[in-house]
Amino acid sequence: MATDLDGQRAIVTGAASGIGAATVRAFEQSGARVVGIDRAFDGRNDSRLQADISSKDAVSVAVAAAARTLGGIDILVNAAGVYHEANVKDIRVEDYERMFGTNVLGTILVTQAALSHMTVGGRIINVASELAILGRERA
Repeated sequence: MATDLDGQRAIVTGAASGIGAATVRAFEQSGARVVGIDRAFDGRNDSRLQADISSKDAVSVAVAAAARTLGGIDILVNAAGVYHEANVKDIRVEDYERMFGTNVLGTILVTQAALSHMTVGGRIINVASELAILGRERA
């Protein structure tokens, strides 16, 4: 990353893999202190918190713990996302609920929880796939 993030305090969701994990690494290499949140983490420590972001209670606990660890929040990166490939006529309600719960509700819940811990001038970055705005033909 070209930006110097020295001393910045960040939370990154979806931090166990993919874009979230890459963001954690890039931010740390740029000098930021980062707490990652992901449902796939096994247990908790100061920099990795296990939480299902589709749960308001889990988000409240995780974001509060991250803010305590960091001493506040300067940057929030909502990178958590799940995708289940299926035709609309075939998708199971459970799969849709998991996608919506993570991709939409989770982003809102984490943002709401983080706002009370953010500094003036804090930044929120929402990561989304191009599939969020583009349709895709299936055979």
